Amino acid sequence: MRKVIAALLGLALGGCNMVVSERPWFAAADALQPGLKDGLWVNLKDAKCRFDPAQAIQDWPDCAQPMLVQGGYYRGPGPGQDDPGQLPDVEKWDRLGHLLVAGEPAIDQIDLSSTDEPDAAKPTKGYLYLAARIAARDEQGRVVEVVRWPVACGLLPKDKSASRGGQYVSRRPFPGLVVKDSICTASDIAALRRAAALSEKVAVPNGTPPIISRWVRDTAP
Repeated sequence: MRKVIAALLGLALGGCNMVVSERPWFAAADALQPGLKDGLWVNLKDAKCRFDPAQAIQDWPDCAQPMLVQGGYYRGPGPGQDDPGQLPDVEKWDRLGHLLVAGEPAIDQIDLSSTDEPDAAKPTKGYLYLAARIAARDEQGRVVEVVRWPVACGLLPKDKSASRGGQYVSRRPFPGLVVKDSICTASDIAALRRAAALSEKVAVPNGTPPIISRWVRDTAP
């Protein structure tokens, strides 16, 4: 599991109970404009998390996870990097491609195959999706705060033993979603967007509460 995703989603990379696709539903032309402001961001696991953004990132508390936004990529500490180190070390961080798409809510399309990891360490190729609510923009209109939650297949059963093929997934998918061999997919973009909106109410019950991401500072010299 790559920590950039772990920090962002607060869940495993396998996409359990998340809507996935083999091919992207969205293309560059669908991107939100202006998009995320490049630079150092923080992913807050808890809205009550308190930290000093002026501190070196290795001194941030566990509830505050660093992440770089660089164009169409996120960067975060990779496997074995419990200490994120200094910002000059970011080229050693894992990289993951994404596309933030306009809408209400917006959708963040995550490219699982866009990692710098060796082929043997890569996950199954494909895409997973996060819903995103834009919370703040800067004076140029660039996004500087966003709240994300997984685009879920549906509400999870309370009984964790009620799994499909060993995977914990909803038995009542949202309209337009289909579960086959524990993999949840959307029939069309409308179904994906509908699931993104409906997923907000089930995020906490499903154990994947929204993650607050905030821009902290520029990283350019």
